[in-house]
Amino acid sequence: ILEAHGDKNEAYLIETNLSDFVELKKLANDLKQFDPISIDKFLKDHPRHNLAGRVIICYCLLKLEDEKIFIKNGASKWYRLLINEITGCIKPNNLFENDLEIVTFNYDTSLDYYLDHRLREMEFFKDVAEKYLHKFNIFHVYGKLRALDKKIPYGMYNNIKEKYSDSFANMIAMIYAMQFKDNIKLITERELNPEELQPIRQRIKESKNIFILGFGFDETNQALLELNENLKTKGPNGRKPKNVYWLNYDGEYKRLSSTLNMLKDTDSYRGINIISSAHTSIEKAWTCDFMTDFVL
Repeated sequence: ILEAHGDKNEAYLIETNLSDFVELKKLANDLKQFDPISIDKFLKDHPRHNLAGRVIICYCLLKLEDEKIFIKNGASKWYRLLINEITGCIKPNNLFENDLEIVTFNYDTSLDYYLDHRLREMEFFKDVAEKYLHKFNIFHVYGKLRALDKKIPYGMYNNIKEKYSDSFANMIAMIYAMQFKDNIKLITERELNPEELQPIRQRIKESKNIFILGFGFDETNQALLELNENLKTKGPNGRKPKNVYWLNYDGEYKRLSSTLNMLKDTDSYRGINIISSAHTSIEKAWTCDFMTDFVL
C-alpha cells in the first residue's frame, strides 16, 4: 500500500506493508494465535480489534469485487439462473409479478450489482427496470459493504490496478475501506436491534416457497430470523403449506437433514414440503433439484 507523507509544501508517497501499521499487525498476530472459525465471532470476542477488523473486512471485499466473476464460468455463475427466473416474462410489465425478496448474511454486494446491472442492460425491460429495481429488496442482515454508486463503480480496485499499480489500487481500497467500515454490523450489534428484522420475519412466515442456499443454520442467525416459528404451517387462520428448498452441500448435514425431514410429521409444521439437494454447487442444485420436476 502507498502511505502519504509530507506537508503543505511537499507531498510524496512511500510504499508500505499493511503489517507495518501497528493495529493491523496486532490484529494479524491475534488471528494467527486464536485461529477463529469466523472473523465476526473473533471481533465479538476481541473488541479491541473492532476498528481494524472492520476496515480489513471492507478492504478485502473491495479487492474481491471483479466483474469477471459474472461471466459464464465465473465463481458466481448461478446468478444468471436467478435472473433467468426473474425475467421469464411474456410482457415487460409481467416483471412486477415476481414476488421475490432475498435475505443474505453476506456483506458483499455482488448479487445486488449483478441484478441491477443486468436488468438495466436488457432492452426488453428498458421502460420498467428502474421502477422494478426500486421496489426489489435484497436485505443484508448484517449490513452491506456499500450502496451501488456510479461514482465508486463496482470492481473499482481491479480497474485501478490494471490501469496504474497494485500499490496505488491498495491505497485507494484502504481509503474507501475506512469510509465504509461503519456500514457493516457485527453479531452483537445486530442483536441490539432485533426490531429491524420484523419485516423479513413476516415475509418468511407468509411465504409459500423458501430457498435456503449456503446457509449454515448457525443458531444465532436462526434465532434472528425466528425460523422455528416462521417455518410453521399452522396458524390462527388455518394452515399455510410451505415448500422449503435447501442446499445440503454434498449431503454433509445428515443430522440437520433428518431434523428437517421430521418436521412434516409434527403438528405445527404439517404441510411443509422439504426439497433438499446434495449437490456441491448452487447452480447444480438449482437446475437439477429445485427447478426441474415432472409435470403431472
